[in-house]
Amino acid sequence: MKKSWFAFIFLILVNFSSAFAGDFYGIIIADTEAENIGDYVHLDYFRMSREMAKIAENLDRPFKQVMFTGNEVDGNEIVSKVNQLDFQEDDIVFFYFTGHGQRAAIHENDPWPLMLFSMNGGAALDFSEITSKLLEKKPQLLLAFADCCNLHLPVTPPLVQMAQAKGNSSQANDKELVKENIRQLFEKNKGMIMVSSSEPGESAWSCLLGSYYTMYFINYFQMEIHEQAPSWEVIFEKTARQLDNEQHPQYLIIPSNEEAQMTLKTILSNE
Repeated sequence: MKKSWFAFIFLILVNFSSAFAGDFYGIIIADTEAENIGDYVHLDYFRMSREMAKIAENLDRPFKQVMFTGNEVDGNEIVSKVNQLDFQEDDIVFFYFTGHGQRAAIHENDPWPLMLFSMNGGAALDFSEITSKLLEKKPQLLLAFADCCNLHLPVTPPLVQMAQAKGNSSQANDKELVKENIRQLFEKNKGMIMVSSSEPGESAWSCLLGSYYTMYFINYFQMEIHEQAPSWEVIFEKTARQLDNEQHPQYLIIPSNEEAQMTLKTILSNE
């Protein structure tokens, strides 16, 4: 009788804490009108939006979608919408861009790319700047992700056939383990995780199935959430190795919002 009573209280507490958890924001900018790669960007959009929805479900958090595709990929509209967003201190934010990217002459001290948009005559947004703006709103965790080129000229990403992802992602479907691991990756981390699919001077590669980095990232994310001790570092390192030196992704993990803001402000002030 006593054990049943304790179990009942435990379930109430679990449900109570879940009910008051913050929101999960999925912000996607997918330039599906991008020259030569629009069809592949559309696949990235579908794949990542589906992944975000599954993450929110496993976190038992309301899923707040902020999506820009096609004609909606307008720099002014995006800035306006980002400025209107209001995060709470326990919200988790996943920002993702897929499309063309480049660098600029004044961009030498910033390792992160500019995000190019097909609308407005090829206007661009600084990935560092929009990440900084999102951080200023002080979510619990921000994961900012840009899958695009990082070249000095706006060249079309080369479309080549590469080896498919290695490994077997058909792990045992242990729903409780997956749920707990997703909580470990998102709710036990704070601050900022910033990722781009290529380092300065490199292209980001694509194929008929979509962008390689996005595909491999999701593949290794799915594999890692079936392990006993999931790690963002392991996911990023395995994803990078899969690309076989064709491009070199970069990532930055800073467990403090204030420190992350200072880091990005230093980068932006030196541009």
